[in-house]
Amino acid sequence: MDEIGKVVGLNGNLAKVELGTSDHCTNCKMASFCLVTGSGKREIMAQDLVGVKIGDVVRVRISGGNQLSSILLVFGLPILFGIIGLFIGANYSDVASLVSGAIGLGVGFSILKLVEILFFKKRIPKIVEICQEE
Repeated sequence: MDEIGKVVGLNGNLAKVELGTSDHCTNCKMASFCLVTGSGKREIMAQDLVGVKIGDVVRVRISGGNQLSSILLVFGLPILFGIIGLFIGANYSDVASLVSGAIGLGVGFSILKLVEILFFKKRIPKIVEICQEE
């Protein structure tokens, strides 16, 4: 899926791109998590493949499969490990269940961070074109 946005920041070969809401947002259950600016626009980090400058209007390519798997990974993995920790601790006491649940949640976030480090460059949206402003 390609979207048009405006470059609002640069950090090495990554650009912060502000995207408007699209038709896809109205059907997306996670849209409320994307709206991070006060103006109702979404901001994402995208790999700069074409040499953009702040203020450029660009086309960003986001793979649809990446969105679903990313959502499942970010929300599902820590929750899964937290629940596993709760069940392990439930064999001992309520306090042990709480502590092991928190540890499981921490392990889930740690694994998530490791996955981010290993696969970040493959899954990041990419800027594929600088568009002409009309």
